Amino acid sequence: MKYNTGDRVKLVNYGHQTWIRPKDGDKVKVYDLQPDLVGREAIVVEGVTTQNQEKYVLDIKGKGKQAWFSTKQLVLIKKNTA
Repeated sequence: MKYNTGDRVKLVNYGHQTWIRPKDGDKVKVYDLQPDLVGREAIVVEGVTTQNQEKYVLDIKGKGKQAWFSTKQLVLIKKNTA
């Protein structure tokens, strides 16, 4: 796992994405349901690997616990040394 329980991370790129495929055959449109999460700091609560992808549960400052975040969404601020 790239991040461990207790690591302090920052959310980058996007919060929670969803996508919609228009009926008329246009390209898929991607929406960020929680753009306000970008830039927030969080503590890693748990990490799991499913289908060969790392996903994390975070305790986000001012938002509480939320899941599932990928390594592409996070940057390490401070490694947990405890």
